[in-house]
Amino acid sequence: MCNNLKINNPLILCGFLAIFFNTSTVSAEDNRGEMTLGDIDITGRRESSDSEFIGREQIDRFRGTGNGDALSGIRGLQVNSLRNEAGAIDVGVRGFQGEGRVPVIIDGSLQSTHTFRGYQGESDRTYIDMDLISQVQVDRGATPGKYSTGAVGGLVQMKTLGVDDILLPGENFGLLFKGSTYNNNRKPDIPGDETGQQRYLLSDRIHSGRFNNGAGTAALAWQSDAIDLVLAYSRRSVGNYFAGKRGSRRFGDDRVVDPGQEVVNTSYQSDSGIAKLGLNLNDNQRLSFNYRRHVQKAGEVMAAYWYKQSNDGDDTTSWTSPPGKDAMPQWSLGSAAVNAASVDYAYQPQDSALVDFNLGLWKTAARLDQHNGAWGAGRAGDQYKLRYTDDRQGINLSNRSSLRAIPLSLEYGAAYDEQRMKPRAKKDRVARDGRRHERSAWLNATLDYAPVTVALGSKIHRAGVTDYRYQTHTDNRAKTDLFSQVTLHVTHNIDLYAKASSTWRSPSLFESTRSAQTYNYDPNRPLKPENAWNREVGVSGQFSDVFTKDEKISVKVDYFNNHVKDFISANMLKYQRGEDWRSSYSFLNFDSVTMKGVELAASYDNPRFFADASATFYRKPEICSRDAAVERYFDEVMVGPSCTSVGYALSMVSARVPPRRAYNLTVGTRLLDGDLTLGSRLRYHSGKQNPEGWLQGTGARAVVGIPSEKLVDLFARYRVNPQLDLTFNVDNLTNRYTFDPGTVISMPMPGRTLRAGMEFRF
Repeated sequence: MCNNLKINNPLILCGFLAIFFNTSTVSAEDNRGEMTLGDIDITGRRESSDSEFIGREQIDRFRGTGNGDALSGIRGLQVNSLRNEAGAIDVGVRGFQGEGRVPVIIDGSLQSTHTFRGYQGESDRTYIDMDLISQVQVDRGATPGKYSTGAVGGLVQMKTLGVDDILLPGENFGLLFKGSTYNNNRKPDIPGDETGQQRYLLSDRIHSGRFNNGAGTAALAWQSDAIDLVLAYSRRSVGNYFAGKRGSRRFGDDRVVDPGQEVVNTSYQSDSGIAKLGLNLNDNQRLSFNYRRHVQKAGEVMAAYWYKQSNDGDDTTSWTSPPGKDAMPQWSLGSAAVNAASVDYAYQPQDSALVDFNLGLWKTAARLDQHNGAWGAGRAGDQYKLRYTDDRQGINLSNRSSLRAIPLSLEYGAAYDEQRMKPRAKKDRVARDGRRHERSAWLNATLDYAPVTVALGSKIHRAGVTDYRYQTHTDNRAKTDLFSQVTLHVTHNIDLYAKASSTWRSPSLFESTRSAQTYNYDPNRPLKPENAWNREVGVSGQFSDVFTKDEKISVKVDYFNNHVKDFISANMLKYQRGEDWRSSYSFLNFDSVTMKGVELAASYDNPRFFADASATFYRKPEICSRDAAVERYFDEVMVGPSCTSVGYALSMVSARVPPRRAYNLTVGTRLLDGDLTLGSRLRYHSGKQNPEGWLQGTGARAVVGIPSEKLVDLFARYRVNPQLDLTFNVDNLTNRYTFDPGTVISMPMPGRTLRAGMEFRF
């Protein structure tokens, strides 16, 4: 039924889809079984010294048209290549990203999929429709716990819709219907033949009143004392969007797409469903199951194919586009199908402070058929389409014990996870064919002795990788992570804290195996594990009723210094053997990468007015590699600086380095007894410079400089009654032509986009 849905009307929703469900997981339980990511105010976000929480209202408010848009504006977080990741999310925190440095956990299961991107390196993709997400927790820096092995940059945890997101107060059964529609996009009419796809003619304008694509969600929830159930389905359809018009001249030769022109390979359509079942076995035990399926088709393009063409170079007829028309490669849509299942068992005897036991099992299976292969993976005209699988599974168990004689709590446990990547065609020698496993055990202790809280933690972990294509095995020695945090509760409202950690990340499966893809493990230069030294000091405060009644104020200032030794990066590896120079596109250990700076955050909220401001000031980054500084062109060897602030010409670190300054300001007001909310958001980032000659000689046309930018968004929400909400948004109000800071190629972000939506519960 829902497969026939065509979203050509603003608020058409499909009928509810009864989804076959299997298993579910949660990371913590309250007495009704819903996962709690902390003390979360779902109307906004609340700060602690460790984490930032995003509730469903804020996710919906800044949802945008891409899944990564919902995470925009979170300080210290950057969604890399947001417009060219086939609708997936690739998250970086404080300049560190990829290969497990920032794991994304959804309902207790790891959702990372390694994706080869040619000379753009590799992406760490998470496939999810953000309309199905209820809460997000972002941890910056090293974090102790079962999900944090190798997470030298940070950790992102998401929770899908729960019964409280669907049920009206006091009800035990309910339905939710949600829909949205937006302008500034059109579905591309993609030619069926390869030659036609290379010569796709661009549209130069679209009528602002044309709302012909959108999204619809339907969900059901039921709960009793013993059982709770959630079923939800979401469908999204987005065409190629159109670039903004103002400010395009600043990009000079980096500009490929003209102002207001169609941006090819950005269309996206997906079907997503979740099924969650919770069983309260008795007052002490709970069993939870979760199943999630995400199927999509989406555009993406590799860096070497980002150009306008009058002649494709392979055609002796010297084809040119019609007068007044531009042509760019627009490929057929790639596909991804992700199934995630998990089960969680919790045992917490009410009469025992020594037992708070949790056991979790999970599996994520991804089937991919996308335009991210290498020469020989498919027909060249189809841009090297590649079919492969990436499966992950794991088990974790933990227990928390609280001692009554002294205010000491202990958390300890063990985990095992495995990844298997292989081509879907037996004769395919392009995709990776390998297996990686990692096991870990940890012990954390927290002493809460007012006015001081001291937390210490340790984790030991070991990983191994088998490359089936070359019949080799790499076993990484066991490493020990150390964590510490001291918090001084100066007053009931103000905390001072200091954190320090030493953590390790063993090379990933992608970094430890070889194939016909561009970047490979080089057995002549074995990789060392990364060692991250993170330090952070700060002050946070939370106040209430300072100026008026029902008022909340929070402030936070912290300084961080994240230094990663032996940082692993894709690069052209150069080494001398005898009198000859050898080179290969491989992974190598940089000497170190250092990101440090200051973060500020403040929020104010009362019944009539709210404001949320944040700023990040990075000091000059330090990217050091004596190997990458040596560049060889033909017979000439040039030695560059061993440390830079922008990276090296053939390294992908540059895309992950954030702008030196970033500000976010959201202000709003509540009218009509709180039923009407009106507001605006301002985002600013300073200019960013990539290395001169970045990816030169690879055929990729990478962006050298990204100017500073200010973006303004508007939002409105009207509660017609307790069952019905209407929303309206204007993204990129001033219609700016600009690039996202994490982009590699000059793919501009969408111009001014209007969105209208509704949410109905009964």
